[in-house]
Amino acid sequence: SPALLRSTRDSFSAEAAGASAPAGEMTVGEGVISNVWELDCYSRPVTVAGKKLWELVITDANGVFRYVEPIPANKVNSREVKTRIAAVIDEAPVRPKQIKFFRRAMFNMLNIALTDVATGVAVKPSRTTHALYTWLEEREKYVYPEMRGYKKQLAAAPLLDINTPEKMPDALRGERFAFVTLPASEILPGGDIDGSNIGVGSLCPVPEGLNPDGMLPGILFITSRADNLAMWLAGSDLSFVKVDLKRRELVMEVRQTRYQTPGARHGGSSK
Repeated sequence: SPALLRSTRDSFSAEAAGASAPAGEMTVGEGVISNVWELDCYSRPVTVAGKKLWELVITDANGVFRYVEPIPANKVNSREVKTRIAAVIDEAPVRPKQIKFFRRAMFNMLNIALTDVATGVAVKPSRTTHALYTWLEEREKYVYPEMRGYKKQLAAAPLLDINTPEKMPDALRGERFAFVTLPASEILPGGDIDGSNIGVGSLCPVPEGLNPDGMLPGILFITSRADNLAMWLAGSDLSFVKVDLKRRELVMEVRQTRYQTPGARHGGSSK
């Protein structure tokens, strides 16, 4: 929002001028705030006084609670970041039980900063930070280009760096898979599918403004190992699924690992 943009720009300018570190900007939208937080601390495509803008960005898993704070480059270390995160926890309307972060390049610093940051808060490196991805994409598109010192060439590279796929363990491999669709109305409020009857696992985040008449694409695994596969997927932090129709392969991205299911027989339409 314009107010958030002004606050972020002015706060960083004040720090660059040598003022005491200001508090960040905290916003709360409509909806239920999750006790699972998603966090990022990284440089942005903006320079102030010849130095990159660094930001601490926090949102809850539902995207209702948001916090952003600029940090001077010389204060980007585990101690300073930990102090800032602890202050946010103290002021937040809902205390987190888990904090997730995805960026591998910042793993060591954030892992140290988040360890024992507050009583009862678990830390989890994870790529299933969908609310955070959405917000960062919004900021890349609408916020940073409007800030003084924006440099497009400094725009972040793709968020996800991944490894060569590994073979899926035989005990989990599906014999067939099919591409299927589900009416969006089924997972919206009033639909037949919700957290109480989803079975193993959990529902994916539902974006605002989703057309109830639209169709949601998905993949159906047909396998005699259904129970094992379902339990593994539920506990594996599955973040993305990619499909190569020509080679009839699925690649499931789990944490920092990619699992490949070579030679699976395609049991449905590719449309």
